[in-house]
Amino acid sequence: TINFLLSVPAFEVNALNLDGETAVDVLIQSRRDVRDVEIEESLKKGGGIGHLERNAPPLRHMNYSTLYSSNSLSTKMRKKDNTWNGMLKQQSEWLERKKDSLMIVASLIATMAFQVGVNPPGGVWQDDKLVDSEGNLEQYPHVAGFSVFASNYPEGYSRFYMINTIGFIASLSIILLLMSGLPIRRKFFMWILMVITWVAITAIALIYLVSITVLTPVISKTFISVLGLVVLVWLGLMALVLVGHTVRLIVKMVKKTRKMSRGRSAAATSSTLLAE
Repeated sequence: TINFLLSVPAFEVNALNLDGETAVDVLIQSRRDVRDVEIEESLKKGGGIGHLERNAPPLRHMNYSTLYSSNSLSTKMRKKDNTWNGMLKQQSEWLERKKDSLMIVASLIATMAFQVGVNPPGGVWQDDKLVDSEGNLEQYPHVAGFSVFASNYPEGYSRFYMINTIGFIASLSIILLLMSGLPIRRKFFMWILMVITWVAITAIALIYLVSITVLTPVISKTFISVLGLVVLVWLGLMALVLVGHTVRLIVKMVKKTRKMSRGRSAAATSSTLLAE
């Protein structure tokens, strides 16, 4: 009988009664005989479904969509992590290259300043001369091992050694900071090291200018003037670069401070609204 009814085109196997139940639902609730199982199988073969099957969510579709969403999210997170790691790696490599370059420059400047300090321009006196051939005191006496530069140009010698000491201490400071193991990971600290390096390089340039000025004869003073002008122009360029980097650093610090203050004010406003 059931098979006959299912073969009738006008028969709706999933028609609902007043309680919203299908034939399969009624059969499940009022199952009394073994043949009810056969009837249920016949109804389901004919397309009949029950209440649980009608309201069941599309698990397969949900699983696939959830899996796809999670895979897409994980892929995006992985790409973001790779980008961030790449940026950190590039910054670390940049810092390492800068540190290596600064170490080489500082070592060279320290070596030059040390050699100039123990071997000043013009050399040292090879003999003692305190009295003349008649036994009188020399007007400009000298002692073996003392600097000729210091004896002949005492004022220039003082400036020379002051500038040389500044360059030597600056280069040693760079070496000390780089070898101290401090976490020099920010560009602010690298900027400080760069400024110290510029000071050391400027000191070397001034030492060169003073040395050439003292050791050159009077007849070549025109050449000295041109050389001094070139060195002064170069020092002006160094000062311009230093000022530019300083202004750039100050602007970045001001922007960062404003951003932090805005974030704090926004957080305070949110806390006030939540409290109200």
